[in-house]
Amino acid sequence: MEKKDGVFPIAILSLLTIGVPLLRWSLFLDGYLIKLWITQWGAAALFIYFLFQVLFKAREITIYPAVSCLLLAYLAVNIFSWSMIPLPQRRLAETVLLAGVTYILFFFLAVQYTSQKGAQKKIILLWIFAASVSCIIALSQYLRGWRVIAFLGNENFLAGYLVMTVPLAVGYFWKYRKVNKKIYIAGITAISLYTVVLYLTHSRGGWLGFFCSLLAFWIIIHGPKGKRLLLAVVLVVSAISIMHFPWVKDFIKLQFEGDVRPPIWKGAVNMLALRPWLGWGRGAFFIFYPQFRPQEYWLTDNPTDLTIHAHNEFLHIGAETGLIGLVLFLALVLIVIKKGIRIVDQRTGPGKYLLAGPICALIGLLFHNLVCNNLQMASSAVLFWLLLGMIVTQVPGGRFRLKINRMLSVLIFLAITAITAIIIYQGQMRPMISQFLFKKGWVFRNQNNWEKAIGEYQKALHWYPWDVEMQYRAAYAYTQAGNIDKAINSYGKIINWAPYYGNAHRNLGVLYLKTEQYGPAAQSFLQAMAINEYDAISAYNLARARRLYADK
Repeated sequence: MEKKDGVFPIAILSLLTIGVPLLRWSLFLDGYLIKLWITQWGAAALFIYFLFQVLFKAREITIYPAVSCLLLAYLAVNIFSWSMIPLPQRRLAETVLLAGVTYILFFFLAVQYTSQKGAQKKIILLWIFAASVSCIIALSQYLRGWRVIAFLGNENFLAGYLVMTVPLAVGYFWKYRKVNKKIYIAGITAISLYTVVLYLTHSRGGWLGFFCSLLAFWIIIHGPKGKRLLLAVVLVVSAISIMHFPWVKDFIKLQFEGDVRPPIWKGAVNMLALRPWLGWGRGAFFIFYPQFRPQEYWLTDNPTDLTIHAHNEFLHIGAETGLIGLVLFLALVLIVIKKGIRIVDQRTGPGKYLLAGPICALIGLLFHNLVCNNLQMASSAVLFWLLLGMIVTQVPGGRFRLKINRMLSVLIFLAITAITAIIIYQGQMRPMISQFLFKKGWVFRNQNNWEKAIGEYQKALHWYPWDVEMQYRAAYAYTQAGNIDKAINSYGKIINWAPYYGNAHRNLGVLYLKTEQYGPAAQSFLQAMAINEYDAISAYNLARARRLYADK
């Protein structure tokens, strides 16, 4: 990084490295969304800063042709697939698209600003600090009998974070084994702490990623040069062969017995098979997936009506952006890993281990994501793309300066700043205000003060109406307050946006029963049962609606 860049870029990157795992804000109904929001603020601020430097300070732009082409192609596929979603469903998916664009922009900015000498060491050290704090919080949760999630929102998300952290810590502390025993022992202690907390999460995917990341670390450092790929293929083939042993099959079957994942994977494969090239659109998975959900899903341990993730990152990307998007994503990640390994081979001493850490962190999370969707959540996605950018900066790349006259530079800067501000306001600030107001309504709802709850819900939906969960909760509040017409209207909106949301059909049917509209009630229950044939409540009310219709 050039000296004139100053401390601001590294300060922003450091703040996000610490803030993403540790922040949770109870002022919002979903307090974990603050991780995405601070990333969007930070990325927007850093982007404007970068633009100012390029236009007015003649700062060089760092590019890597192969990586840049893949990145732009992947971004284009995301935007194009989203644009193909029909209205009004496209509005429901826009926040997901904005999150994806944020991560890609964050990667680009990390490439520009993490090449300064010592910058990556500082970021990794701050990461290790934040992870240690998260693990202490997680241990306190375990001792109190709570869920072991720290501030990550989910056991699997905490596990994914630790899967990335362990190889980073190994690479960082390795150099101290012969130099400073105290620091080395502190590092061993930290790694042991991460491993214990990873065990307490009971994340099976986390352990898969953990072992794969450490195995990758050994292969990169000690594996024969030029034969690492062959060695990796042999290990994968060996693992697949072992999976055919009867006792291994029984073990795997036991792990997934009653689990929601296999039926979800089956539905995601069916979803991809129907639109294999560009998928169903970025952010549209939860909207269209229920029509592909196999009925055996409802016989698993924890079925939910609204499935928002495929529980497999690669199936999820494929379902939303098709095989084209999936291939571009994998090609981008693999080419970065390959280039990073080449640089590792050229290094000696501590720098070799320091770079191997981020590479193996990526590998570990990718394996974890065979059974999880960490990259759909800011707690893992931000750090994943940051690691990609940190690895890319170690590879020799091209630099160029934009040569534009000052008047045109001013116009470009003002136009892009205005566009960025509008996007942040519409796609981030409005949902944020809506979340805040909805949390106020939720407090009144818990006090059974339905009138005040409805008032806050209406304000929230005024700021951002394209949230299915908020509309659903508002419809329930209308029902409790006795305002059946508004409840029916809210459920109608939900069905118009997400036509395969079974609970909305069922609840609408119940309201039609209350208003003695037996024909529409029966139709609503039939639609609910088409989505979930094991819905006993809808089956009972369907029979009731038909009987009352016949009597009438």
